[in-house]
Amino acid sequence: MQLIGKARSPDGAILRLTERCWKHIATEHPEVKPYLTRILRTVEEPDLIASGATGELKAIKWFEDLHVGSKHLVVVYRKTNGKEGFIVTAYVTSDLERVSRRGVLWRKS
Repeated sequence: MQLIGKARSPDGAILRLTERCWKHIATEHPEVKPYLTRILRTVEEPDLIASGATGELKAIKWFEDLHVGSKHLVVVYRKTNGKEGFIVTAYVTSDLERVSRRGVLWRKS
């Protein structure tokens, strides 16, 4: 499994971005394909982290200068244990309320 990148979440977990996942992101969410660096930055420096429906976490960061306009970049990830995990997907949204409806677990101070 080819590794594209790694990022450390605010709680210290190392999250891997694999080539397989990157292909999924580029195919299913091509609007974020130019933003590999920002995807990793969103994991490392999110504005908030929200709960997902099935145990995944969502790192969310606001960007004003995306080519699709001002949007939240959402990076969905899973932790396999307390110290490791992997990025599942990434996408942009304007609807922060919908993305975080299951609860905000962490917010940047």
